[in-house]
Amino acid sequence: MSTTVRWGVLGTAKIAVDRVIPALHNVPEATLYAVASRDAARARQFAERSGASVSYGSYRDLIEDDRVDAIYVPLPNALHAQWAHLALAAGKPVLCEKPLTTSAAATAELAGFAETKDVLLAEGFMYRHHPTTARIAGLVASGAIGTPLVARGALSFPMTDPAGIRASPALGGGALFDLGCYVVDALCRLYGGRAGQAAGYRLLGNTGADAHVAAVLSFPGGRLGVLDCSFRLPWLESVFEIRGDAGSIRAPHAFNPGRSASTVTLLQPGGKSTQFDVPGCDMFATMFGAFSRAVLGAEPYPFPARLSVDAAHTTALLSALPASRG
Repeated sequence: MSTTVRWGVLGTAKIAVDRVIPALHNVPEATLYAVASRDAARARQFAERSGASVSYGSYRDLIEDDRVDAIYVPLPNALHAQWAHLALAAGKPVLCEKPLTTSAAATAELAGFAETKDVLLAEGFMYRHHPTTARIAGLVASGAIGTPLVARGALSFPMTDPAGIRASPALGGGALFDLGCYVVDALCRLYGGRAGQAAGYRLLGNTGADAHVAAVLSFPGGRLGVLDCSFRLPWLESVFEIRGDAGSIRAPHAFNPGRSASTVTLLQPGGKSTQFDVPGCDMFATMFGAFSRAVLGAEPYPFPARLSVDAAHTTALLSALPASRG
């Protein structure tokens, strides 16, 4: 039985070059086997730089290579559904960059198809695998703040490339899909399902993609989620706060803590404050390690694709909010 997953990477996206490829080289259960680009020469150059054994000038050719055990999809958001579906159809487990797709219907179809094929599919939220996320989940599960009733997530960074894919509506760009998806994912996991209603506002940039989204979401049981994501603000925080009927949790770097150590603060009645130090880690290596072990059958993957279906339905509510150009 194999003890290593041979990975194939579709495309030469910046995140693949800067974060994923280095992470794969540090995962004992994984090896970078193949890379693909729509340009064969670019694929060869990428393979030489990244240490991949094989390169392809076609995404389909990589998918059809029987030696590829699993596929990572870092393509523009609007292309995720098409290529993830083709990989699943070929029986290849897929770790797809967030968001899984750009519509609730497409996400539900893709997750259902993976289940029917009995092939692992997961959305590439690296923050899920950070010790900060585990610490927050542990505090909530322990009852430290009682019943969570209100949670707020905020994430921002300035848009510096108005011609890039993040600014293209046709490619699934915009602050909601690029940043807000983290907050939506965290809220749906916290409350165990999708939101029922949304109220708020979307500000569109010059290209028609949303540049800032601020909203309140209602979840079953009278619980609320507050979302604030923006391409107009500097990188100040990626905060997640949870308030319950017996206390609060605050994580100032919940969604992109990086490799540095961080903190999670628990506030309880009577002015009691407890700060938990959280070690840094390579979230991408941790994520690919967990996925690779699941592919090898060593352990189940902790974040099933059904979570993405609830998040996609919630994102659809936010996408329908009133919008105007700034």
